[in-house]
Amino acid sequence: MTEINVGTCIAGRYRVLELIGSGGMANVYRALDTDSRRDVAVKVLKPECAEDREFLRRFRSEAQAVLNLSHDNIVRSFDVGQWEGYHYIVLEYVPGKTLKQVITEEAPFDNKRIINIGCQLCDALGHAHERSIIHRDVKPQNIMISDRGRVKVADFGIARFTDASTVTYAGDKILGSVHYLSPEQARGESVDAKSDIYSLGIVLYEMATGVVPFNADNTVSIAIKHLQENMVPPIERNPALGAALNGIILRATAKDKAERYSSMRELRKDLLRAVREPNVDFAGKAAQRSREPRGLGPLLRAPKKRGQKAPASAVAKRIMALAVGVFLIAGILLAVVLIGSTLSNRQNRGQVAYVPTLTGKSLSEATQTGSAMGFHVDVRSSIVTEDVPTNTVINQDPQSGTQGYVGDTIYVDVSAGPATIEAPELIGRTLSDALVILEEWELEVESITYDPTSDAPSGQIIDQLPEAGTELYAGDAVQLFVSGTQEDHTILSKVTGLPLADAVNRLKNDGFSRIFVRLEESDELPGEVLRQEPAPGELTAGDATVDLWVSAPLSYAYGLDVAYNLKIDQTSSRVMVLNPSDGVYYVLYEAVLPAGQQTVSFTVRSNSADPMELIVTVDGEEARRESVTPVRRVEEAAPSPSSTAAPEDGSGDE
Repeated sequence: MTEINVGTCIAGRYRVLELIGSGGMANVYRALDTDSRRDVAVKVLKPECAEDREFLRRFRSEAQAVLNLSHDNIVRSFDVGQWEGYHYIVLEYVPGKTLKQVITEEAPFDNKRIINIGCQLCDALGHAHERSIIHRDVKPQNIMISDRGRVKVADFGIARFTDASTVTYAGDKILGSVHYLSPEQARGESVDAKSDIYSLGIVLYEMATGVVPFNADNTVSIAIKHLQENMVPPIERNPALGAALNGIILRATAKDKAERYSSMRELRKDLLRAVREPNVDFAGKAAQRSREPRGLGPLLRAPKKRGQKAPASAVAKRIMALAVGVFLIAGILLAVVLIGSTLSNRQNRGQVAYVPTLTGKSLSEATQTGSAMGFHVDVRSSIVTEDVPTNTVINQDPQSGTQGYVGDTIYVDVSAGPATIEAPELIGRTLSDALVILEEWELEVESITYDPTSDAPSGQIIDQLPEAGTELYAGDAVQLFVSGTQEDHTILSKVTGLPLADAVNRLKNDGFSRIFVRLEESDELPGEVLRQEPAPGELTAGDATVDLWVSAPLSYAYGLDVAYNLKIDQTSSRVMVLNPSDGVYYVLYEAVLPAGQQTVSFTVRSNSADPMELIVTVDGEEARRESVTPVRRVEEAAPSPSSTAAPEDGSGDE
């Protein structure tokens, strides 16, 4: 059988609800995790592909990649294993649409939406690149847009670690969608982070125009276009795009890697700058250089043999060259005439004048000051600023004190004031969705009023003030009116960035008691919450489990190696070792183990010699409990904190 029936319980835990996707390599099912009571996506390798070494390698590559990644804009991985001959990965279920579906229905997008989605993609792919993982198949079909508008990157099936081979060929086939393929991938060369930047640039192009830049009847023709042809600038297909985004897209898709952005962080920085300066082509120079054709061109031109008569096309080229020469000479003569005319005009204008200081003045004051000194004042651009009053001069060219002539023009950049925001449409959404939207739009919640008499579903927004479309500024507050009563909902607070003790107190005040903590190596201060699951603002039952990832200390004074022998009865079971402390459960070990006699080994680390209680659970049921006492370490070698959450000998790996 190639499909798993609805109702089947994979690995005794994931009950299949429906088939939601099918590709050449795997089927994807929506399933209920019977342990956590949440929906998940289970990606199952097709049986016929399990015999194909390349398909199996790609599937394992995806499992390895997603298990090394943890980011709000990347589809999370919860589990990986085998069950009755099936290879499977358990992933976060993202209700929503693919970016390709949204583009098909709604493109071209407005600038703010392009920048919002682009920045989230930069965050996700930058996170992967920092962990030496190149996606290699960035395309709208692999990007989910959740019902809340959050971007989630998926399908790392052909991702590679940068210390591994990164050639994008499998036999005689190109891996990855050819419409988004970088030139180096089309040539079968090694790829790096800049290849993902190129593919992301194509995605930005498609959001801006509704079409891909290169298309043809077959994949080979499209690949050659990536190598040889210049794309139509997106602003020519969408004049509302603005010079800034146009230049950013052209730079990101430069055929020469050296002319692209150096990192996702640099690309994201320019996207944010485009919010403030939408009509300034600050990326234009690099983009213009990138539009020189490269690739197969030199190989397609055959040299002319000695003595061979030039074809008609060659004669035409010579005539064209002669014409160009004539135009060049005429241009030089015209330039000489213009320069002479300019010098004459300056002499006629009269005396030298020094450019006054206009920066910091209002536009009207700057115009008066410039006129008094004999200069014209012209506004070059308006720039969105948070702390400079509207119509105040921010920059000037030439600078004050520069020598000029009476009648010259001073170009100024003026403040457009803070960016305005249209109040989003929240009526009909759930309260948790509304809170996430307001946070993303940098708006505050002034109040939440519950209406138990409303006929709308409990937790739904039935009214808002101000109404949708009202012009607001970042930091403004919105009033929400919600169906039902406050007792019907437990809203998960945002605790990321807080010290663990403060985060636990806040969660307990919200009514949560099952708090699981995992230590993770980080540059942040030890004990600071790095991320949380479920996400902030979600409406959650008070008895739900909250998972926190916390920055770990770099060293420990006490430690103890622990090993248990467990008999696993089910085909596969989730085994966890927990240390209850200060009202939370520290996760010291977790793995999915196959049936049979299994050895669980891990290291307990602590900064005190106090006894520690350990609880061993199998599929959520307590199997063993005992107290252990750490001993002082003879020599501390600053071990990696990640060893607290995984067996050191790999016995728990699938």
